[in-house]
Amino acid sequence: MGYEEDFNKDLEKAKREKRYIMVVADAPSCPWCRKLEENILSVKSIDTIIKKQFIPAVVNVDVEGEPKFLKRLKSTSIIYIVDPCDKSMQAKFVGYLNAKNFIDLTVNKFKQ
Repeated sequence: MGYEEDFNKDLEKAKREKRYIMVVADAPSCPWCRKLEENILSVKSIDTIIKKQFIPAVVNVDVEGEPKFLKRLKSTSIIYIVDPCDKSMQAKFVGYLNAKNFIDLTVNKFKQ
């Protein structure tokens, strides 16, 4: 998907471009994370919309040092929308979202 894996780089880029960061909290052992990647995030039309509107990031929550607001939930995908100016969490989506719900809850809700 080409998402940045360094949250600090994402913060700087998002501040410069005045866009929110969409953080996908990922764990290698999470089956719903794989399903989200395969069926939603890697779909070209959705990927294009995400990259136009957000700074997309993926953070492995099993690795120490991730942003402190990221929580590890066993076998569940989580997406955070983060304001880069103050690192505040604007939204958190827990669980697998189908394509329509994903677009409605993330992209449409956070149009800037």
